[in-house]
Formats: sequence, structure tokens, C-alpha cells
Amino acid sequence: MEATEPGLENLGHLIQVFAAEVNNFLRFSVPVVSDGVRSQVDVELDAGRHASTVGVSKLADEMTFTLLQTTGNMLHGLGTILMGRTPASPPPVAALTRSIIEHSAMCVYSCSGESHLHRTVRAAILARRGLIEIGAKKPGLESNRQCNRAA
Repeated sequence: MEATEPGLENLGHLIQVFAAEVNNFLRFSVPVVSDGVRSQVDVELDAGRHASTVGVSKLADEMTFTLLQTTGNMLHGLGTILMGRTPASPPPVAALTRSIIEHSAMCVYSCSGESHLHRTVRAAILARRGLIEIGAKKPGLESNRQCNRAA
């Protein structure tokens, strides 16, 4: 196992402490949006009779939770690498750092909004973009290009 420089080892330790704080925050966090607001969002988004099964109003909270959980895990991995416990070359460290920044930016984007309705719509936009990027198609459409035109 390679020895790392003391500055990187200290940085790695601090990153792991921060990752633990993120994960502890998530472990004890509860949604702050009331059922009444959730129902209103479902009505405004015309979720109709499927609102109870689809749960579209929960999308913002679930998206934020998932993004923060993933970011916390990636931070922990980066800290482990910097502490020298896992040897790695610069490209994996750069890719992991980029992923951390992208997930953090998506979390900030999905959380910023004047109301729970805005946050839910932003979370839906992120989910849709992610599905398009991985090549998911709407049923009955032959290509992603048709999927983009149909939306």
C-alpha cells in the first residue's frame, strides 16, 4: 500500500468525517411537508386518481434523499482513497470528484424553489433527464428522438 502525503491524509480524514455527518443527517431526517401540501401538489399536477399509488408529491423528498445519500457514499470513498487505504491514480479520483460535484449540484437544483410544487417539478425534470441519458424510451416509441418530441 502506498504512503500518502500527510496533507492528503488529513484531507481524506476530514472528507470522511463530513460524509459521516451527511449520512447521520439523512438517517434522522424526516419530510417536513405536510400531507395537505402533498395532496395539493398532487391535485395541481393532475395526478388525479393515481396520486395515492404514484406518490408524485413525494418525488422531491425522495430525489433529495437519494442524491445526498449517494454523495455521502462517494465522499466516503474519496476520503478513503486520499487517506491511502485504497491506491488509486488521478483519473478515478477526478471522476469521483466530478460525480460528487454533479450530484451536489443536482441536489441544490432540486431543493431550490419557492414551493413544494416547484421542487417536485424540478425533481421530475431531473428524473426525466436521467432516464433520457441512459436511453430509456417511452413505451411504443422506437427511439429517444421520438421520446423527446413526445414530451
